[in-house]
Amino acid sequence: MASLWRAVSLTARLFTSQRMLWQPFLLAAAAEVLGLMLIWLAPHPPFSALLAPPIRYVAGEAVLHYPAHLWFLYHAMRRIHLVMAVLVGGYCSALACAMVRQTHDGQALSLRQARTQGGVHYADVTLITLAAWLAMESVSALLARVLPRAALSFTVVLGAALALQTLVACAIPAAVYEQLRWPRALARGAREACRHPLRIFLMVAVPSLVVIGFNLIASEHQVRRWMMLTAPEIALCMVLIRLVVHTLADAVLTVGVAHLWWLHRGSQAC
Repeated sequence: MASLWRAVSLTARLFTSQRMLWQPFLLAAAAEVLGLMLIWLAPHPPFSALLAPPIRYVAGEAVLHYPAHLWFLYHAMRRIHLVMAVLVGGYCSALACAMVRQTHDGQALSLRQARTQGGVHYADVTLITLAAWLAMESVSALLARVLPRAALSFTVVLGAALALQTLVACAIPAAVYEQLRWPRALARGAREACRHPLRIFLMVAVPSLVVIGFNLIASEHQVRRWMMLTAPEIALCMVLIRLVVHTLADAVLTVGVAHLWWLHRGSQAC
């Protein structure tokens, strides 16, 4: 387990000496903020002419008016996060992996060099992210349908989702570090996870459980209740907190798994 603690230590440096590693994750967060801004501007002219009709068609007229619109902003955040994770988040995670390689090679951290010389291919990492999301959604939906609605079913679905996420966590590092196309990267990442299941599972599970715990505590129903008990604007605070939690978790998970990959490679070379 020494490599796990070493990876945790190196990941902790993300918050201090490796602060430039925040750049890819801040870019992903900025993309999500852009998506949220489109929802925010939808009721306001002149943007309403273009943005309001699709929202009205999907969710109804009420969500375009205060205070329901503030709750709808929080409600739509999950879908915006998923869309941006596929379109932008996978690529930004790959850039972060390339920058982790720079730290292990003794190079200066450079986002530009990671983009141009880091072996990051947008199409492959985007397809990896999409395939991973589709697999997790399909497995979760299948288990939720066949299992009884009880605490046990939630535990099984949660365990299955974490196990599947562990299997695909190394796919993006595999695509970046070994220059593999997305199907082979998924297979190579799963093989790496099977070789070191406990270490990678712990690195994946801790930030993932933080996100899941936050989503359970600050559920859409609970946020609606808080809006009624305090002020509708509390939904905006929860949007900000949720964005911070997701960004922190993505950073810890991505950088931690990338460090583990390099530590495992070093131990294999010895």
